[in-house]
Amino acid sequence: MTTPFVCLGLATVLAYLPKVLGLVRRDPETRAQIDRITHDGFQALVAFAVAVSVAHYAGADARRATIISIAFVVTRALYLGSHLADLEFLRAALWGLGLVLTGFLFCLPLMT
Repeated sequence: MTTPFVCLGLATVLAYLPKVLGLVRRDPETRAQIDRITHDGFQALVAFAVAVSVAHYAGADARRATIISIAFVVTRALYLGSHLADLEFLRAALWGLGLVLTGFLFCLPLMT
């Protein structure tokens, strides 16, 4: 079950990415938006990290955990893009999908 842990690393990179890209921006409004995106990324990362750990140590189905983890990382990448493009409805839908995927990963050991 290494793919979910690789996805955890990618999710960590996605959480730091807005801050790294935002270092060249001097506009206070843009910096505030980048701070919000970064905080959102770390909030999602904490729950995802715990969910990956629970799924791994509880012996959840590795194939399903891999699919859910990859879907989570793709969702977070799209969320980041929708946040930067200021697409509020898409951003909210992707946030909700990420939350649902994290919940599925938590519940995965119960389904096997």
